Amino acid sequence: MNGPNGAPAATGSPGNTNDDFTNKSLVLPPGADPTRQLTDAETPPVTFNNTLRNDSPATQVITLVPTPPATPGAIPTGTTVTIDPDGTGPGAPVVFTYNGTVYTTGGVPPTVTVPGGSTASYTVEVNLPIVDQLKEFPVMITAFVDLDGDKTPDTDEPTNQTIDRIYSGYLSLEKKAQIWDGSTIIVPFTSDTTLLSPALRPGRIIEYQITYKNLSSAAVVGSGSVALSARI
Repeated sequence: MNGPNGAPAATGSPGNTNDDFTNKSLVLPPGADPTRQLTDAETPPVTFNNTLRNDSPATQVITLVPTPPATPGAIPTGTTVTIDPDGTGPGAPVVFTYNGTVYTTGGVPPTVTVPGGSTASYTVEVNLPIVDQLKEFPVMITAFVDLDGDKTPDTDEPTNQTIDRIYSGYLSLEKKAQIWDGSTIIVPFTSDTTLLSPALRPGRIIEYQITYKNLSSAAVVGSGSVALSARI
């Protein structure tokens, strides 16, 4: 089993231990225009703590690799994923770089040795390049027992996945306005200034509407996943 910190058997959707997740967010620069991209300096590395559990009676050597997203473009090219077994296995931290299709690395995938019926923890550091704001970037980490030694999870090998997901900001704010002339609405709520500006007249009233939305995935259908809450 492979899951969030302290919850290796977590689920995202009911009964599915392969879509559990840990959500985290970058801290956005105060007052940043939400339409501009974040620079590389504004996307520092984000560290996730994950937990493995060996449900078999025998000690297992578990290999860890990032798996490319099923949706093209879900992860930006140039994203690096560093997996650190924290000294619990024979491997050392290994850096994987996403090239838009697959993850490449100059090292051997790290491993963690877990005694039968025991748990072990490891860390994942995700470093995004230049990205748009208010987006999600799901990094899938696959844990597997490499029975054939090819460093790749195969369908006949024990395998489990967890998602380390970063948001480039997750609380969106939308401001709309409508214009009144006495008791009559001249322009109903809209964010289109080309409709609002021509209707402005002395004595008319502008009414504003602010809508907040939490963009992050919620752990409401599964258990043990780590969601993001927002306060306004």
